[in-house]
Amino acid sequence: MLIRSTEIEDAASVVALDRNVAETGEFNVRTVEEREWNIEKMREWVRERLESPGGLAIVAVVPAADGEPSDGGGGTIIGGLGFTTARFERLRHHGHFGIGVHADWRGRGVGEHLVRTLIEWARAHEFIERIDLGVFAENHPARALYRKLGFVDGCIREREFRYGPGRYGDDVQMSLWVK
Repeated sequence: MLIRSTEIEDAASVVALDRNVAETGEFNVRTVEEREWNIEKMREWVRERLESPGGLAIVAVVPAADGEPSDGGGGTIIGGLGFTTARFERLRHHGHFGIGVHADWRGRGVGEHLVRTLIEWARAHEFIERIDLGVFAENHPARALYRKLGFVDGCIREREFRYGPGRYGDDVQMSLWVK
């Protein structure tokens, strides 16, 4: 597996990854019905991160063996991470990220490699000082990974997610100072 910058040409593969994550994962803010899998919008999302001084879009790729089909770029995209900061001066020292890993690759270190790459990039970045995220309180494997990588719990947004009548989940805000 290798981690590389997302390219605009990856849009269709990233849309397919997002669909897999939405259809197989329980810890998604938007429901499957609320998602819009549009390749042109994904191209624009990638373009925005590539052009933003505080943006990052990376993918985890399994290289194709000789003669095997690939998503393009010489492999199959199995995970992705997007990070962005605010454009306002007083807020741009920190940013938030989202991450997704294909169901067939969860629990195999893909997410950890993506987040470690983000941390290294942020430490070398000229103005980013903190990485933030929100995670479902019930997503114990993700919370354990983030703690292992140095993230600490901030606030808990109680009942942030409504699963159905009388069923709620909390959102745990976590952060890591990289400078």
